[in-house]
Amino acid sequence: MRESGLVVKWKSILIAAIMIFFFLGCGDKSTNQQSGPALSSIAYGDCKVFIEKPGDVIVPPVECLEYQYDGSDTLRLTHINSLFNCCPDDLTAEITVEGESIVIIEREDLTSGGCDCTCYYDVDMKITGIIPGIYAVTVYGPYQDTARLQLYLDLSIEPSGIFCDSSELGDWEITPL
Repeated sequence: MRESGLVVKWKSILIAAIMIFFFLGCGDKSTNQQSGPALSSIAYGDCKVFIEKPGDVIVPPVECLEYQYDGSDTLRLTHINSLFNCCPDDLTAEITVEGESIVIIEREDLTSGGCDCTCYYDVDMKITGIIPGIYAVTVYGPYQDTARLQLYLDLSIEPSGIFCDSSELGDWEITPL
């Protein structure tokens, strides 16, 4: 009798341990959300300057990056005059924040084939999870193998401003807001 009572006791402990393991392992996975900085939204306006075909001669508009930091965790960026296909299905961005580096890769979705033209758009992005500090920001567009925009932001001292291409050589000029 004594052995059967001991066996029952061990079986009960084993079943209880399996149930606890099962319930803890099958908990709500929504708590495993991405932590740290992330792109929380992206929006864009209409085509601003239409380039019908390669070889058209136009004076390209000045490309700028405007930024506003709320002082706690949200950085809003507007890439002014970013070049994309003139009829994309969507414009997207991939944001990577590592230490003091923010890399933005802008992309266009051409699932429907796009059109044989390009134009300039203003692209608004909101990045959350940013702490005050100095950041090296690099922006790549869909038609650029090298970075189009590279700048340094000190969000502790200057929480808003705009950087614009001020010459054909690509010099940048800051204008505080």
